[in-house]
Amino acid sequence: GELLVLPFPSDKMQVIVGLVIIFFAGLLSGLFTTPARFMVGWEWENYWFIYSIFGLLLLPWSFAFLTVDAVDVLAHTSSVDFIHVMVSGFGWGIGSVMFGLGCAYVGDSLAFAIILGLCATLGTAIPMLILSPDDAGKKVGIFTWAGIGIVCIGLYFLAKAGMSKERDQKANRDAAEREPLLNASSINAAEKGALAKAPKSFKVGLVICFVSGIASGLMNVGLTLGEDMTDACLARGASEINKKNLAWALTISSGFVPNAAYSMYLLFTNSTWQNFGKGSLGQRIKNMFLGAMMGVLWYCGNFVYGAGASGIGLLGTVVGWPVFMVSMVFSSTVVSIFSGDYKGVTKTTIYYLSAGLFTIFVAVIVVAMGSI
Repeated sequence: GELLVLPFPSDKMQVIVGLVIIFFAGLLSGLFTTPARFMVGWEWENYWFIYSIFGLLLLPWSFAFLTVDAVDVLAHTSSVDFIHVMVSGFGWGIGSVMFGLGCAYVGDSLAFAIILGLCATLGTAIPMLILSPDDAGKKVGIFTWAGIGIVCIGLYFLAKAGMSKERDQKANRDAAEREPLLNASSINAAEKGALAKAPKSFKVGLVICFVSGIASGLMNVGLTLGEDMTDACLARGASEINKKNLAWALTISSGFVPNAAYSMYLLFTNSTWQNFGKGSLGQRIKNMFLGAMMGVLWYCGNFVYGAGASGIGLLGTVVGWPVFMVSMVFSSTVVSIFSGDYKGVTKTTIYYLSAGLFTIFVAVIVVAMGSI
């Protein structure tokens, strides 16, 4: 049966509805690292492994087998299409691993900004050149390129906000170390814990984020290269909403391999696999549930993105991709703000942050204008 049915109107309204759905999908996906904030006793590799199992393996294939004739389509898919989709997915998986590391090094908001900015650019440009190169110089192409340019400007402001935040918080740490009385009386327990953590190398984090951003754009490339598979699903009775689910599953599960492999490497190298058995039963169940929720949020966001892109039409993965990336940046940044990541920063940091968020919203409007 179909898991999602959305009646798409025609022409311009169809595009608008599709873009709204994609924006909502990005908001959902942008929240996927939030559950990790509430885990106790787990390291990055613990929750990333559980997230990968649910978000990159179990959910994609469950949706694929429930909504399309997956077995028959796979049996008639050419080896060339298999290789194209799986290689793209594997490359995206490497970028995904580095995305998790980037978040650990520079924080969620800055990592999202840099990685998704590069991902938006490459993930839009390559599919457009594959699907409809003639449109690259027409209205939809020109507005899409302009939108990506504006996204990059907005991400520059967000990156400046992240670096400014880093300086502000370092100054706060130094002040706390010089003022033991202040540290004891005016800083709560959570802040003391944060101050005690040695900051990771910011420059190393930036390199990781840039490499991740380049590789992460391959996910949308894999989805685009799976168009023949998508058409085959449609011909076998899949709905417009669900027709991309098999291409999603093959792309994402190919990315599961490097994600799971690196997580397992760290689990055994650092002996952190023992964390799965530590703590009370209630805490272990809570951590496992939160890790699974990361996978649910991430995959459901991508599933809804696929539904919105299908509703737009041929260029759905082209004009929808930058909107998807922008809304992910927005939701992750808002979560960071409300989680206290920007607590105690200067007005300069706030100005950069505000300018970045405003600019990426303008980018969404520009992309939408080119599509209607």
